[in-house]
Amino acid sequence: MKLLFKLLSKVSPDTIDSYIRQRWIKPVGFEDLNLAFIDESGKAWYEFGNGMANPIKRIEQQSQFVSFLSARVSPEAMEIAYEGVTKAFNEGKYLEGLVIFKRFMDMRDMIIPLDVLINALAADFIREDESITDINDKIHQEKCDYLKKVVDNGDSFFFQLTAVKDLSERFKIFRDSWAVISKGYKESLNELKEEIELVRSMNLEKGSLTKAQPSDSSSETT
Repeated sequence: MKLLFKLLSKVSPDTIDSYIRQRWIKPVGFEDLNLAFIDESGKAWYEFGNGMANPIKRIEQQSQFVSFLSARVSPEAMEIAYEGVTKAFNEGKYLEGLVIFKRFMDMRDMIIPLDVLINALAADFIREDESITDINDKIHQEKCDYLKKVVDNGDSFFFQLTAVKDLSERFKIFRDSWAVISKGYKESLNELKEEIELVRSMNLEKGSLTKAQPSDSSSETT
């Protein structure tokens, strides 16, 4: 898995730019899109055919997710760390907050950002109940949740989708690697949560205060 992440982390900016630029042609409507599949709820999902592309808002959304991939940052992991740091700071535990942030930075390179890959794919698909040109955050999250479930189940149709093939080829992700990424991603997030709980249980602020007290008392005695 470490080798796989090294490959992802070494993706060049040119590769990322090429992935985004290839989808820079405005589609006309659903009739111009290709039916990709129909999900369990009976909703049709569409994808762009050769020579077609996402409108500007979807390209902007994709570019944001791909920039996270280039920076080797998982937004979900970052949110977990942010919540831990914010909670510590709100309680006046600044040392604790800094340690939590340091642990996140130390673990960042071990987290393969599956959430970024899934979000990029979700932005590439158009579901029948959403607009082609505008972004609906609720539907986007529903698409992400569905695609994560499909990856976990190893559904074969997923790997036949044009958008999945293109992303897999450009970022050197083999079919079997998707399951590995998903498993490692979940384990890494759980490990990050455990690390934060461990830091919070150490009561660092009290420990630092206790260390300072002997020197104060000794100076008064002197």
